[in-house]
Amino acid sequence: NKMIEQSASGYLVGDSPTLADLALFCSVNLMRCGFLDGMDMTLLEPFPALKAHKEKIASLPPIQAYYDGYAGPGAEMRAPFKVGA
Repeated sequence: NKMIEQSASGYLVGDSPTLADLALFCSVNLMRCGFLDGMDMTLLEPFPALKAHKEKIASLPPIQAYYDGYAGPGAEMRAPFKVGA
C-alpha cells in the first residue's frame, strides 16, 4: 500500500504497467477469490491505494477484455479480477 501511495503514476515502477504490477494484481486477487480459507472479497478494504491499483490494472483494455470474456472452468474464482469487484 505504501509504495503505491508514494507513486505519482499509480504503478509500482515507472509510468506504465510492468510485470511487478501484474504480479501484484494476480497475487492480491488470488487471495480475494475465495480459494484460500479466511480471505474474502473485503481483503482490500483497509488498503485504499492497493484497491485503486487493482482497479487501475483491471481497467487496462487487454486485462478487462480477458476477464470479462472468460467463461471457462473456474470463472467464478476470476470475479475478483474484474473492474469494480
